[in-house]
Amino acid sequence: MYKLCGCGTLIHMREKRCEKCLVKDGGKERRSYHRTYDEHRRNKTSRKFYQSSEWRAVRVTVLTRDNYLCVECLRRGVPIVARVVDHIIPLVDDWSLRLTLSNLQSLCQPCHTRKTNRERASMVRRCLVMP
Repeated sequence: MYKLCGCGTLIHMREKRCEKCLVKDGGKERRSYHRTYDEHRRNKTSRKFYQSSEWRAVRVTVLTRDNYLCVECLRRGVPIVARVVDHIIPLVDDWSLRLTLSNLQSLCQPCHTRKTNRERASMVRRCLVMP
């Protein structure tokens, strides 16, 4: 059996990541990667928010509401376990919606990555079009 690595490379089910990703992050564990991201790339306000007890409680509420299933995959008729709670309207666009349940959805990691990449591409296009 095979699966996809986070980068899209086909790997054996027993492996966590492909060789390229292992070399890229120096063999660090995923937790270490996220810690580094939080410390150096995410802005301080967002980092503090995602570590708050308010967010953790709302996150569990959303996952429970969605039965721990990815809403995007479910629309396609494929029940996949969700591990990410996503802001439909991103925090950078409207901070006031950060804890609004109707602005949150449960997603699997691949769907969340695709959505984030679309949002980033859209943001780049908007910046290029603006005078």
